[in-house]
Amino acid sequence: LHSFLPEQISFKLTLDFDTDKYKKYFDKYPVLILKPVDGWGGHGITIHDSFHSFSKRIDQLKQIKGRDNWSEKRNKNYDFSNYLNWVLDEYVIDPLLYEGRKFHVRVYFIYHQYLNSKKAYIYEKIRLAIADDPYVPSQFNNTKIHDTHYAVKDVMELVYLDQILKPKK
Repeated sequence: LHSFLPEQISFKLTLDFDTDKYKKYFDKYPVLILKPVDGWGGHGITIHDSFHSFSKRIDQLKQIKGRDNWSEKRNKNYDFSNYLNWVLDEYVIDPLLYEGRKFHVRVYFIYHQYLNSKKAYIYEKIRLAIADDPYVPSQFNNTKIHDTHYAVKDVMELVYLDQILKPKK
């Protein structure tokens, strides 16, 4: 599975969190993405191409936690710095693109169980949330290239899965 699923490291961000334990991941991967587990819509996500950058971000979050009640979520301000659970993901440098843009899919899946009968259905079309601008690998802080979250999209395309997977001629 790892050949197409990025490695993911989960951790609790406490005031005594030791960033040095995560340095080995920056030796292994050129770029990592940090995101709050309970986040949504792309809020709180940062991309790091160095251990120094990651360590600096963690220090910022720990300072905020030291000043505030760090277990309290402040969703109304989109401030995810107070979240306890975080994920550090391997950043996919060469992602599958749709018309030159990053995207994510939503699949409609229905599971029905009645007595001894079990059935599963997948709708033949999927919803695509597509980034506004074409993908450029080195522009990690350009949200118009990376952000594919529904919270920021006005329109999503409804397409057949084969439209994404088949090569264009």
